[in-house]
Amino acid sequence: MAAGLSGLLLPALSACTPTDRPGAVTVAGGEPGGFYLEFAELLAASLQRHGVAGQATALTTGGSLDNLEYLLTGKATFAVALADSAAQRTAVGDATAVGLSAVGKVYENYVHCVIR
Repeated sequence: MAAGLSGLLLPALSACTPTDRPGAVTVAGGEPGGFYLEFAELLAASLQRHGVAGQATALTTGGSLDNLEYLLTGKATFAVALADSAAQRTAVGDATAVGLSAVGKVYENYVHCVIR
């Protein structure tokens, strides 16, 4: 999955001229042992390996809401987040959330409603 998203991201990001290349990139990931942090680590390694950034690191966080906060406050360059978390952040009229854009879909996320 990470390779798929990297394949989508890297052509666009590598189109930047050398002067546009950031020296450092931070990918806000998630909790230790979780999928989001693992994905953030793979994405950071790929960004660095392909010369998109001079240095790329993954940031351990509490999850989607933290990741969005880090992105919006400039502590992260990318944020891995659930779509509904990003939508909620923009729906409440938060002026800092203006301009959030999804770069790609990592995987399908299903929610099940169980009744008795």
